[in-house]
Amino acid sequence: MDGTGPGGGNGLLPGSLRRGQEGGDKGTGYEGSGDESSEAYQNLYNSDLVEQAKTLWREEYNTRDVAGMAYRGFRNMSCNKAINSVEDLKGVKLRLNDNQLWSESWSTLGATPVPIALGELYTSIQNGAADASEGPWEQMKSINLEEVQAIMAGQQ
Repeated sequence: MDGTGPGGGNGLLPGSLRRGQEGGDKGTGYEGSGDESSEAYQNLYNSDLVEQAKTLWREEYNTRDVAGMAYRGFRNMSCNKAINSVEDLKGVKLRLNDNQLWSESWSTLGATPVPIALGELYTSIQNGAADASEGPWEQMKSINLEEVQAIMAGQQ
């Protein structure tokens, strides 16, 4: 990677925000690009890779894509280290709920899923039980993850 994300982001993900970066603060305590359109997400969602995943989900897990990519909004990551590639996920203790398919998906990408209740996430990051989390932006803000995570990556 060349260190810049789609749309001129900071190399993490489209719309990545990192504490202390110059850019347009959205009142979150984080600054960064954040103004990219959803074109990158649309391109990924409509890619052969995601189509293969949807086929696998349908055939192996009897799971259908009925709500599309906007289900619960875009997914975001919070972490204390930069995630610039799939390789950077290797060994990252990623808080997930206990959804087996979701855990297997992240595990396949190299993360180490740890099932932690959302109400325990803040302290789990503080004490090292989890390194990162993923979920909708509103969920992350509702539990003040910006207080314990240096990087909030995704689109709000």
